[in-house]
Amino acid sequence: MVKPTAFSSREKPNEENAPQALRKRLRALATPLQFIKGIGPKRAAQLDSFGLKTVEDLLYHLPFRYEDRRHIDKIARATPGQEASFIGRLIALQNRYIPRRRSQMLLGVLQDESASIDLIWFRAPKFLVDGLIKGQLLLAHGKVETGLHGRLRLSHPDFEIIEGETDAGLQRILPVYVHPAGVSLTLLRQWIAQALQDYGDCVPDGLPGEILRRQGLMPAREALMELHEPPPQTAIAAMNDFSSAAHRT
Repeated sequence: MVKPTAFSSREKPNEENAPQALRKRLRALATPLQFIKGIGPKRAAQLDSFGLKTVEDLLYHLPFRYEDRRHIDKIARATPGQEASFIGRLIALQNRYIPRRRSQMLLGVLQDESASIDLIWFRAPKFLVDGLIKGQLLLAHGKVETGLHGRLRLSHPDFEIIEGETDAGLQRILPVYVHPAGVSLTLLRQWIAQALQDYGDCVPDGLPGEILRRQGLMPAREALMELHEPPPQTAIAAMNDFSSAAHRT
């Protein structure tokens, strides 16, 4: 998806020549990120250092790939070399400091009713160490590999803490973004979802509706929604090779 040049954060639009309604939308998209619910000044500074300063910047920070989480496996079916998603209870959690690396290694065990699998994070960041607690229910996703003593494990798995969501709500296509150190993917997804909810209606189209229809393109707001929150029926291959209608828009 191409960001409309009229809304580039580096080129201030000529608001005096724009209709009043458009000027209002431009100002909304230029809102500093600290005013997004859940961000605040400290997190906004982290995003600023990453080049994300305004609501517009966040909305056009697009995923570089998508993970298919529409199928959740039982841990007993884990197969080395394959990517998979599992839901289980975090039954063990251990934090080890590695002096020679001057970093922390986080070890966990995820268990469902069928089996258990190890989780491991080398150089675990503080937000990860502080965010996980023994007993939590997690959805973990990653590539299955064989670890110590032949036990299967996920190295650096992506995960979500489950708090009352149904299986249907967890089975989805999940966007993966480049993100700043110290900001988890889960947090970034939450902030983008919040920005879409609060400011999605402010995103204008770069082309007239007639041309969009003729070329088989989508309105900009709909394209951004699909890129950040793909519907379950979306063809994931088209999303990952950037050939979807949303990407072409």
